[in-house]
Amino acid sequence: MSETRKYPRYETEDLLMVFNRETDEHIGGLANLTPEGAMIITREPVEISTTAKCRVELPRVILDCDEFVFDAECVWCKKDTTRGWYESGYRLRNISEQDQDLLTYVMLQLMSEQKVAHNTP
Repeated sequence: MSETRKYPRYETEDLLMVFNRETDEHIGGLANLTPEGAMIITREPVEISTTAKCRVELPRVILDCDEFVFDAECVWCKKDTTRGWYESGYRLRNISEQDQDLLTYVMLQLMSEQKVAHNTP
């Protein structure tokens, strides 16, 4: 698979929990983010081209919010044979301006944390 990502991925130290915002069913854990996409770790495979209505719980209140929501279209899915789970790549869709601002803030926080981690002796 060729790399088509325009933006760097921001890894989450702890998986942020992702839920179906209509059913409240647990979908998986948010492993990384870009302004246009995300990777979610799941127990079961995800069918490519399906769209999930996602709600991500934040570890603390950020910009007066404790979660952000978006639609996510699955563009790839593969099994991590060493761990037994599935990694799925998603294209973000239908994200409000407020949630886009929140997503940007979260990515800036992750980027800051990654720089500190990489610069620590």
